[in-house]
Amino acid sequence: MPLLKRFYPYVIILVFSLVLFFPNLNNTTLFDWDEINFAEASREMIINGDYSKVTINYIPFWEKPPLFFWLQAASMNVFGINEFAARLPNAVFGIITLLTLFLIGKYHFDNKMGWLWVMIYTGSFFPQFYFMMGMIDPVFNYFIFLGIYFLFRFSNDGRFIDAGGKKSSKWIFLSGLFTGFAILTKGPVAFLIVILVIAVYWLLKRKEFNLRFIELFYFIIVAFIVSTAWFGIETFRNGFFFLREFIIYQIRLFSTQDAGHGGPFYYHFVIILIGLFPASILAIKGFKKIQYDSKAQKSYHTWMVILFWVVLILFSIVKTKIVHYSSLAYFPVTFLAAYFIYNVINNKSVWGRWIDWVVTVTSVLMTIVVISLPLLFKYKESWIDKVSDDFATALIMKPVVWTGFETIAFILLPAGVLIFFLIRRKYKDGLYVGAITLFAVYAIGINISLKTFSQNIDLHLQKDIVDFYKSIQYEDVYCDVVGFKSYAHLFYTFKKNPENKNSLDSEWLLNGEIDKSVYFVSKSQNIEKTLKENPNIRFLKRVGGYLVYYRDSVKK
Repeated sequence: MPLLKRFYPYVIILVFSLVLFFPNLNNTTLFDWDEINFAEASREMIINGDYSKVTINYIPFWEKPPLFFWLQAASMNVFGINEFAARLPNAVFGIITLLTLFLIGKYHFDNKMGWLWVMIYTGSFFPQFYFMMGMIDPVFNYFIFLGIYFLFRFSNDGRFIDAGGKKSSKWIFLSGLFTGFAILTKGPVAFLIVILVIAVYWLLKRKEFNLRFIELFYFIIVAFIVSTAWFGIETFRNGFFFLREFIIYQIRLFSTQDAGHGGPFYYHFVIILIGLFPASILAIKGFKKIQYDSKAQKSYHTWMVILFWVVLILFSIVKTKIVHYSSLAYFPVTFLAAYFIYNVINNKSVWGRWIDWVVTVTSVLMTIVVISLPLLFKYKESWIDKVSDDFATALIMKPVVWTGFETIAFILLPAGVLIFFLIRRKYKDGLYVGAITLFAVYAIGINISLKTFSQNIDLHLQKDIVDFYKSIQYEDVYCDVVGFKSYAHLFYTFKKNPENKNSLDSEWLLNGEIDKSVYFVSKSQNIEKTLKENPNIRFLKRVGGYLVYYRDSVKK
């Protein structure tokens, strides 16, 4: 029984994660761009039999290092090249992340804090969403989070004393190790984030944070050695081309609106506010440090607040604005929300009636908006004439059946709030039980809605054209896109590394002396204009919102 009591929280978290994240990972096709982009890089590693080189369309891809692709490739080698295998690494990291949050919350506070953090993180829309997608960020964020956590352990515990009584910098080593893994996952921005957090903490707490230069150097060396396990080997094998292009790309992301992904300075603040509701509202009260906390609790609170501001300010400055860029902030936001509730439970803070009103009203409004979306699609004929983009019109007008019940599970949000109020007032430990129940209900409602809603969105966006790509997998032809950027045709035609490297050039496929016939895909647009600009192709058919063209082989 004592053993069961000790391990039952981890069993519950494991089962809860399996139920939420794993079913229906192949529920939809991989979404262009990022999901298919990453899966394609992993697929090409398998096709080439070369796991040291990252390529897209069999051309060197310098935007990302390979660690996440190694995870996907390993999954694909076991489960096949498909959506489930591409998304599986993040589902696994979903389990690992929740177990880690519980362990940290329990170790530095108690079981209640561990459970609050786990349930708030799971019951927030964006964190759960990314654990079911084939994106790099959940893995990347986890490694950075651990890198910063072990820095906190160093700042709080000091230099570790080993069994022989000698001083050891174990925490510095572990921080450098996981920071190195983060660099191998997405690049040097991981190092930048960790260094900025260190710098800010040192400026605020330099009397307490006795980090010597030799220890900082040790951290840098460990992170460098881990990341050099690939960067160094790649440079040694193929010269500085990759490293040079990789650095140029990173600079472009920071200084320009890459691929049209721009936005205002406050973009990520809005994303966090909406995507992590109601945790984002509760976190506002969590910024206040409690004077009765232990030294370790105060220190950890400070590290989390610094991490939040570093992420939000850094990616608000960056010109390229993409939703998942600020996803590392999910850790501090959900911690601060859990921290606030925990302190109210322990009579160290006051709930405030305004929170009840904000959470209630916002839950109802969000539910109304989300549940209205299927109805908008169902009665699209009444407003479609106001859409001026031909491609968007073609996608929206696809004959997808919307019943109006696809997002009905979102009704659980206000229902959860009502249950929360009832439990909080009825039971002695009502706030704690009510909060756990509220976010469990949120987690279930979000999960069901995501899985049902995403299927129809997939049908609107790309399912038809993906089915077309699959249908030509075994034809001895080329396939390319015209007038837009996509990776779907590479992944879903199962493109092999071509013997004729000219076929990697779109201009050659359109106008050169091609040795195989070619399918071209474009978005819905003026067919006459496309044929005029590309006289060697002929229109074949319409597939959903896309147009398919064909060019016969020149060499018979």
